[in-house]
Amino acid sequence: MTRVCTLLLPLSLAGLFACSGGGGDDDDGSTTPDPLEFVTASLTAGHVGTAYDVKIAARGGVPPYTFRHVEGDLARGLMLKAETGQLSGNPTEGGTFDLTIEVTDSASGKATKAFTLEIAVDPLMITSTDLPDGDNASPYDAQLAASGGVAPLTWSIAAGALPGGLALSSEGRVSGMPTEAGGFTVTIEVADANGGTDSRAFTFQIEDAIPMITSQQLPPARAGGPYSAQIEVTGGTAPYTFALLSGALPNGLELDTTGVVSGMPDDDGAFLFTVEVTDANGAKDSLQLMILAAQEFSIVTTSLPLALLDDSYDTDLEATGGIPPYRWFLANETPLPAGLTLSDGGKISGTPTEAGDFVIRIRALDEGGTGLRSSRQYSLRVRDLRQYSATAPAMFPPLCTTSTHVSYQTVEVEVPDSFAIADANVTLDIAYTDSDANPTNANDKLRAFLVSPSGRQVVICGNSTGVRGGTDCGGNGGLQATYGLLGIPPEQPMTVLNGTNAQGTWRLRVAVVRPTTTGGNCDQAGMIDEVTLTLAPDHSTDPYIRVTGFNTNNLLTDPWVRISGGGIASHQELFLAATLWDVGPNGRREAGAGDDVPDPRVFTWSGTNFPTGTSITPDGHVTTGMITSRGMSTC
Repeated sequence: MTRVCTLLLPLSLAGLFACSGGGGDDDDGSTTPDPLEFVTASLTAGHVGTAYDVKIAARGGVPPYTFRHVEGDLARGLMLKAETGQLSGNPTEGGTFDLTIEVTDSASGKATKAFTLEIAVDPLMITSTDLPDGDNASPYDAQLAASGGVAPLTWSIAAGALPGGLALSSEGRVSGMPTEAGGFTVTIEVADANGGTDSRAFTFQIEDAIPMITSQQLPPARAGGPYSAQIEVTGGTAPYTFALLSGALPNGLELDTTGVVSGMPDDDGAFLFTVEVTDANGAKDSLQLMILAAQEFSIVTTSLPLALLDDSYDTDLEATGGIPPYRWFLANETPLPAGLTLSDGGKISGTPTEAGDFVIRIRALDEGGTGLRSSRQYSLRVRDLRQYSATAPAMFPPLCTTSTHVSYQTVEVEVPDSFAIADANVTLDIAYTDSDANPTNANDKLRAFLVSPSGRQVVICGNSTGVRGGTDCGGNGGLQATYGLLGIPPEQPMTVLNGTNAQGTWRLRVAVVRPTTTGGNCDQAGMIDEVTLTLAPDHSTDPYIRVTGFNTNNLLTDPWVRISGGGIASHQELFLAATLWDVGPNGRREAGAGDDVPDPRVFTWSGTNFPTGTSITPDGHVTTGMITSRGMSTC
């Protein structure tokens, strides 16, 4: 680097000279930074309630810089940003603030500077010019306003008083219900956070209002129940006198002079009437009112129909009494099965996606005006059921055309699905009449038999001797009923079908028998309108044992391989076999059919308590002896 040397030649210091390098360079060629110092000389004045934003700048040293407030006070609401030196915010207090700011560069060099900040404050002043007039016994609400000063502001009464029933809040709101009339003058003061104050006198009027009936609708009444309701009035001067001007109250209710409607209504319906009130000064008001009177409100739906899994469901709930419309809702602790909803109108609908027995509590509210409630608990069954239906091809043959005096009709129901049966029901819709008025000649019995594809038979109605009677078997009028777990128990339990495969042709055979071979008539007519077979699949995936080798209807396998029943004919042989099955790839039981897989294990048979002469071999061969007595044996 080039050095510039200047020779100084005063006589006393001959030979003294000084050298200075250009740009602050040292002898070794490095650069010396300029001194760190503030550029900003002073702070701009601010104003309370007005946004403030000033940048404090520095130079020299080694940037970047960091700014810090080290001494004095900042006005509330302002903040110094360290990275930029930005002093900003919204000041909430006024005055003169002395503060010291420090700046530090990246080489830890520091500089400080004292500043004075002036924040101006507008004088506190009430800007509301008046309080509005009001009416005696009517709601009153007015908000006072002020400008300037430093928040928060506090309001108070400096002189005078507000009317009875009114109050001034610390936020400057005058509100309440005046209880006295007249002219009022009150001086109200406001103070700010810095102790500044302002006050103003307000004069306003509370008028002595006429009486006004405020009851818009009286509470509902329950027919036959006690009732009492007060008609409300405001304004005017007490005491008040009430009278019925027109219309009529429900029979059994009366209005007294104090405005109380009471009694025990006999009628139900909506009753309109006009009431007049007179105050102590003779001022009057009148209003048409209504009373809803209703009978006792209750839910009348007693049960819910069966729901089928993954099948649409729709049922309406019904109630009586009260005043419609009704609003229906569920108790929170008893939700509906997944997929079903209850509408406000009382309709349960949807598609259930979970099976089971669900206990639910349903409530209803009379929203027509009485406000009465009712609730009821229900059991809703959601079953995985399969339904199959068929109709008869023709009418019953006339009895007189048959040699046996018995008219048969058979309907076949095809079940294409393969699954093991867990429950079974059958619904019959049979039209049948016998027009003979003579009970001796008229036929009053039908017999119905259901035969499964495996050959098991269930006596639905009318046993083998035809003695079962009653409305569920009555011939004249036909059969319209469901038999099984969901309806009327059949003569032979439907459980004989459980565990068997559903696939194949089911046959319903109905017989009409002429009362006698010599008497009776030939006036029978009818046909099977529809047969609906409802089957529940067995969803268990556990291995199961299936017993074969007998076809007698009343031999059951329940549970495992215990066989109970009887009815084996004398000298009959049975060759029983027990096979353990596993469900196949489709994961469902199919009663030894479909893709179910047999287990190779062999079971050994034994039995006790057989009737005399009956025995069983280990391989399941049952031989019966001569039956010599009546009774029941369990083996």
